[in-house]
Amino acid sequence: MQQQIGIAAITMTLGRLGQTAGLIPDHGYAAAEIEAMQVIQQHLEQHAPEAFSNGEARLPRLSALGIRACRHCGCTDAIGCPEGCTWIAEEVCSSCAGADKDART
Repeated sequence: MQQQIGIAAITMTLGRLGQTAGLIPDHGYAAAEIEAMQVIQQHLEQHAPEAFSNGEARLPRLSALGIRACRHCGCTDAIGCPEGCTWIAEEVCSSCAGADKDART
């Protein structure tokens, strides 16, 4: 399993690098990235279900990797909101502060 994930991660990275570098054929690099991502996702869903939310959409949970992320917009310590934000709760940034209140009403 580790070998498959490693190969998929390398393939995904090469696919992304090919796309961002403008290499041709772009669709081939995009396909490589998507196929590799699907392999990794299947392994994660099977062996690390805590990496996904329990909701219908099965969204990734960065907290499973030790990365703090806003549960509403997905910003992290490394990549915050475009307008800037700060943490106001464990999984809520200042840009999304009203989202918790809106969800309860």
